[in-house]
Amino acid sequence: MKFRTLTLAVLATLAAPSFALDIATSNAASTVKVYASGATATRAIIGGMFTQNCAPGTLDVYYSDKTAFGGSDGDAHRVYTCTLQNEGALDPEFQGKDLGGKNLAFFKSDEVGSAFGVYPIATDSAIKMLQLEAANCSARVATVPNYKCKTTINQVPMVGTSDLEPKMFVGLNRPADYLDDLSDDQLGSLSKQLMFQTVFAVAVNKRLYQALQGAQGLSVGAADEANRPSVSRLIAGSLFRGELQDPASGAGWQSLVPGNTSQVNICRRVAGSGTQAAANLMFGGMGCALAAQTPANNESSGLPNDLANVSATGNFFVYEGSGTGNVVNCLNAAETASGAFAIGHVSKENAESATWKHVKLDGVSPHRDNLKAGKYDYAVESTIQFSTARHDAALADSGNPENAAYKFVDGFVVAIGLPRNMAQLSANVQAGVAAMPESYAGAYGTGTAAEITFGSRVSRGGDSCLGYYVAK
Repeated sequence: MKFRTLTLAVLATLAAPSFALDIATSNAASTVKVYASGATATRAIIGGMFTQNCAPGTLDVYYSDKTAFGGSDGDAHRVYTCTLQNEGALDPEFQGKDLGGKNLAFFKSDEVGSAFGVYPIATDSAIKMLQLEAANCSARVATVPNYKCKTTINQVPMVGTSDLEPKMFVGLNRPADYLDDLSDDQLGSLSKQLMFQTVFAVAVNKRLYQALQGAQGLSVGAADEANRPSVSRLIAGSLFRGELQDPASGAGWQSLVPGNTSQVNICRRVAGSGTQAAANLMFGGMGCALAAQTPANNESSGLPNDLANVSATGNFFVYEGSGTGNVVNCLNAAETASGAFAIGHVSKENAESATWKHVKLDGVSPHRDNLKAGKYDYAVESTIQFSTARHDAALADSGNPENAAYKFVDGFVVAIGLPRNMAQLSANVQAGVAAMPESYAGAYGTGTAAEITFGSRVSRGGDSCLGYYVAK
């Protein structure tokens, strides 16, 4: 009878409802804390990967409040907290690490972008992370974001993500916060893992999209793939580099839309952004070519870096935004301004809206399937990295407060690149990633449904200076 009573008590405990962590619990010493920084293009993927390992009903998501940080809510920082699933329900990559059932808080900083997934880790320097503090966070609501918070703490990140490998963030790709490029020793201090291939694309505001449709004999206003307009890589690159400014010479928008002489508006990211580094590589060979071509910046346009200057009435304007959301805001500003056009770079995991769209590049649609098959190359191989010394010291000491956190990181760096995990992400996020050829067994186009959907046959071998080659 006592045995039956004990069994019922255990079952009752297992069946008890789960609850999200409150702010005090999230800050508790017993809660595992992982601090990550870097690429904004990986933000949704990181959030999705974390979420699928949470026990049902325990997830909370914190956003940075736009009233304190600008842009949109969550542009600068996000935090995910939950109780991890029990050991047997975790993704296999997280099993065997004594993580099951633990409370975990995953901090992700998106300020600056990819270079902040490299420099702070290699130099052991602190950056801003969102502060979970009741006095500076909103009351909890049931929908995401569950909280919005207005203050930060200083923290050295444990792990970083970047759209391209760390060596690419030098020169004009170096973040303004750092005066010097990383040394060979600093780059060598990092353990690096390829995550996935990230699809980038040229984006334009709706007005330019429809003008392109008209100029190319397509059905204006149509949203189907057959009527998606195209831009020339040569012309797009010249626009991004500021070489086609003067409409009097037949340049400016006339290069894309005959007869249009309105101001050329370029929506780009700041130095240190992986999106911008990918654009600099694609349209200027920066980081690889001996005589790389440089992109136009805000200073070269001679106008303050303010969206109010997105217009149809001037000559040339470059807006530099710290996050993808800022680039989207720039495209939206052009749509709002009478007669204005704008062009920029937005990765494919960002869903198009009524005010801006992705365009084809040299007639090829920016689709994951085109990248996978080797038909579309405006894409990069994203990496995740951490300090080898800090990681190894934490794992060697069970009493180290970062011990469990780095065990989670070890599982995370493997799990994030697997096709079966990509298949659990949202449809928008799925559209922006392909799995590395080495992430799945067998020939291209075979295997599980997820491997067929996400598995790429081409690779750069982790070196952005190599062209894509057929790996499978």
